[in-house]
Amino acid sequence: PFMARIIWYSGFKEVKKKDWEKATDIYEVALKWDPYEGGLYYDLGKIFMERGLYNTALKYFKESEKYFDLRGLPQNLAIVYLAKGETDNAITELKRAISYQLREETMPPLYNELGNTYLKLEKYELAETAFMDALKIDPNFVMAHYGLAGTYLGQNKIEKALVELKKVVELAPDSEEARYARDAVQKIEQTKLEAQPAENDK
Repeated sequence: PFMARIIWYSGFKEVKKKDWEKATDIYEVALKWDPYEGGLYYDLGKIFMERGLYNTALKYFKESEKYFDLRGLPQNLAIVYLAKGETDNAITELKRAISYQLREETMPPLYNELGNTYLKLEKYELAETAFMDALKIDPNFVMAHYGLAGTYLGQNKIEKALVELKKVVELAPDSEEARYARDAVQKIEQTKLEAQPAENDK
């Protein structure tokens, strides 16, 4: 195990240089010295995830899980599952990642990702709950307001969506989300104006 740790450290130096292939080779040598070191499997998983090799990353993360329960593991598994389009597995891991957090302040991005995943599945009520959970912790979390607007639009709750879209513009006026929000607000307001004469003719 001691020799494995020395080799592991030399691999970490290659990771810092982003020389993924060299780091991978070094970590594989370290594993030969200690095949039960979960942290090595975890670090290899992160390297393969960084390289976009998600099936290989998943294999190493799952191997890591046998020996090592690291707080960052569920979040990285969720990223891999999302990249592979395995949304049900991603949802399970995102929930686990939230439960692994020691401080509430680190939870909003995870709730937001959970909300976005539900939103893609058109599970609007579950998405709404996830975004609201993020906003309970950080009321000014722009991405959660943006996601919440999406859930309201999906449910045809136009007035609620407008409130959230305007909040995005207020909180982050120069962001890409604000640009989309402004466009959406403009289209909604235009649609409402066009609908008025038809209503008045009744």
